[in-house]
Amino acid sequence: LTSAVLFASIATVQYLFSSSVGSSALQADCISMAVDALSFLGKLFAYCYPEDSRRKRRVELGMLDLNSLLLGFTIQFVLGAI
Repeated sequence: LTSAVLFASIATVQYLFSSSVGSSALQADCISMAVDALSFLGKLFAYCYPEDSRRKRRVELGMLDLNSLLLGFTIQFVLGAI
C-alpha cells in the first residue's frame, strides 16, 4: 500500500511539472508510474481473496490487462517520439 501511495503521489507531482515544461518523456514516465500504482493496488486487492476464489482469478486477469495498457501507452509515446 505504501508503494502504491508513493508511486501515485510522485507520478502526480511529476506530471504537473512535466506538463508545465512540456516534457513528453517525463509525461510518459508518469503514466507508467500511475499504471504501476494501480497494479500494486490491484495485486493487493487480489491477495485479499482466498487462493481458490474465482474473484481472485478475475482480478489477476484484470491486472494482466492493466499491464497490456502500459505496453500500449509505451508504444504510443515511442511512436510519437519517432
